[in-house]
Amino acid sequence: MLTVTGSGTGFNSTADGAHFVARQVDGVSSVIARVTGFAGTTTNAFAGVMIRERNYRGSRRVALGVRTNGTLETLLRTANDAVGTGVAGGPISLPAWLRLDRSGDTITAYQAPDAGGTPGAWS
Repeated sequence: MLTVTGSGTGFNSTADGAHFVARQVDGVSSVIARVTGFAGTTTNAFAGVMIRERNYRGSRRVALGVRTNGTLETLLRTANDAVGTGVAGGPISLPAWLRLDRSGDTITAYQAPDAGGTPGAWS
């Protein structure tokens, strides 16, 4: 288990201002996280998973996460150094599982309810 604690200015500007754990991967890959909750955060906090083109503040990226208001959100930056955008999804209950799969230039996002500590049905 890995717990990430951090702060920052967010993801929707031309450069990401947040804490995250990074690992370089090549080819087909997946990143999965179980978001269990928030502690001592602002109303705009975001916790989830991200796939980036490079380890650079303004890199192209896709992130899937939960806001402290219980909303699922996808964050996109489609060009390096461009302003990031967010696409709000519906409500999500915590704990929950989040997953991003990458195959070539295609990234697919999934969420699943927590089923006794394991992912339920991915959707």
